[in-house]
Amino acid sequence: MAFGTFGYADYIAYTKNSQSLPWVYGVMAVLFNPIIKIHLQKEYWAVIDIVAGILLLATKGKIKVEKLS
Repeated sequence: MAFGTFGYADYIAYTKNSQSLPWVYGVMAVLFNPIIKIHLQKEYWAVIDIVAGILLLATKGKIKVEKLS
């Protein structure tokens, strides 16, 4: 779920010509990818999960897509 969310956010940020957000979202997508597992200690994953949630909440306005009527 996180991989897809960050991948989509990466695409949206890229199409909006953002400078740094596509890189940040791309790194997070790679970190949460389901194919190649990244093995870290449980404590590190807890911090990464919290940071990822805060990142998405803090940048949700920048990745919001306008709906077509």
